[in-house]
Amino acid sequence: MSQADLEGSVYQEVAKKTNSSDIPAEQYYRDLKKMDDGSYIQTSIYLNPEPEVNEKITAYQANASERGVTYNVTTLDNITKLVISSDFESVYNESLLLSM
Repeated sequence: MSQADLEGSVYQEVAKKTNSSDIPAEQYYRDLKKMDDGSYIQTSIYLNPEPEVNEKITAYQANASERGVTYNVTTLDNITKLVISSDFESVYNESLLLSM
């Protein structure tokens, strides 16, 4: 999870896949930060994500601007990093859409 920037987060979540967990990746990190301009940024990082993770991100990224959110997606080897930015309500709603 070296891709995470831990400074200034108002919320952080870390999960690791076990026999009893139902997360769509080997490891998962998410944080929420409030920016100086009042907007919010949510970062989600997936280590070895299941295929539907990237499929869902790609599908919602295609029309993100219509929902008033900005996507920044980085994929490096077996890590997918998604940064969503907008106002709090839009980031929250987008998080619900992407929940797996």
